[in-house]
Amino acid sequence: MDIASDYFISKWPNWLRWVLMVPAAILGSFIVPWIVRIIMSFSEDGESWRIFAEIVQSFMFGLVFVIIAAYTAPKYQLTTAIIFLTVTCLFGGMILMLGLIAQPAGGDKLYTLLHSGLMIAGAALAAVNIKDEIRKNTSSIPIKPQQPTQKATVKQVRNQDMDELEDWDSIKNSD
Repeated sequence: MDIASDYFISKWPNWLRWVLMVPAAILGSFIVPWIVRIIMSFSEDGESWRIFAEIVQSFMFGLVFVIIAAYTAPKYQLTTAIIFLTVTCLFGGMILMLGLIAQPAGGDKLYTLLHSGLMIAGAALAAVNIKDEIRKNTSSIPIKPQQPTQKATVKQVRNQDMDELEDWDSIKNSD
C-alpha cells in the first residue's frame, strides 16, 4: 500500500520515484530547516530566537529526511524509513563524535549533543509516523475472513491413520 497515494508523486513511474528518493530526501532535509531559519531571522529578539531556530532546524533535518524518503519510495516504505533512520543515526553519531573530539577545550559539548539528539529524535518520530500511516492505510483493507478450523478428535485421527495404512497395504499388495 502506497502511503503517498493521495499525492501527485503517486502518479510518477516507480523507477523515477526510486531514482529521486535519495536526492529528494537530501534536498528536502536541507531546504526545510533553512526555511525555518529564514522565518526565525525576522524575529525581534535575536539570540534566543537564533538558538530556538537551530534547535528546530536540527529536529526538522531528521524528520524531513525520513519522511521525504519514505513518501518518495513507491514500495517498502517502512523499510525505507528504517534505513533512512539508521543513516540519520549514523550521521548524528558521526557529528557527535567529531564535535566531541574536535571541540576545543571549554567548547559547548552539550550543544553538539543536543543537535545530534534532536536530529535523531526527528528521524525516529518520522519513522514512527510512517509506521502508523502504513498501519492506518492497511487496516482499512477488507480481509477475507477464514473459515474456522475444526479440531479433530483422537478417534478421527486414528481412523484417518488406519485408512491411510489400509491404502498403503492395498498398494503394497497390488505389486
